[in-house]
Amino acid sequence: MQIKSNKFYFRILLVIILSLSAPGVLTAFGPGYEQCKKDSLILRGKLTMQKSGGCIYIFLIDEEHFEVPNSGLDTIIVEPGSKELEFEFRELEPGEYALRIFQDLNNNKQLDKGLFGPKEPWALSWRSEKRFPPRFYDISFTLAGDKYMELNLSK
Repeated sequence: MQIKSNKFYFRILLVIILSLSAPGVLTAFGPGYEQCKKDSLILRGKLTMQKSGGCIYIFLIDEEHFEVPNSGLDTIIVEPGSKELEFEFRELEPGEYALRIFQDLNNNKQLDKGLFGPKEPWALSWRSEKRFPPRFYDISFTLAGDKYMELNLSK
């Protein structure tokens, strides 16, 4: 019986490893890679304001971030040059989202609240009738494809 050299076994092991990893390499960098990039979604919108001044905070939230003020999956903070503002969130996965927006007129980086609700202009992505206090379901929307929304800040 002839004993094979270590080089022989090393070559066999190398061939096995490469053949097992090849499908993963093709999936990560082949045609499937472009498909994954195409599956990311875009949420665009237009925001109309009644007042000028201050910064606009636009929070893209999911159910987990709903209960936490001034937080979100992604946030846009901008000082608008006019009373209309276009915004865009990119590379989103399909799912349930909501928008929470406020205009920080006094630049303290938070939505000021009074006895009967917010003191500064605000908006939510209402699904239907306004219900107070809102639940995530009341303001959420399903993102299954690119979407465009129009919102108005109210006081």
